[in-house]
Amino acid sequence: MANMSARTATVAGVFYLATEITSVAALLRYQPILRDGSAVSFAI
Repeated sequence: MANMSARTATVAGVFYLATEITSVAALLRYQPILRDGSAVSFAI
């Protein structure tokens, strides 16, 4: 049973790290849009 808990914790940790990495990448990618609202005016 302890082995299953360790595996679950590892999987959860990997998903947590993947979430953090992709959120930083998304922030860097969308930073120009977040700084300048006129960049999305073409969508309206």
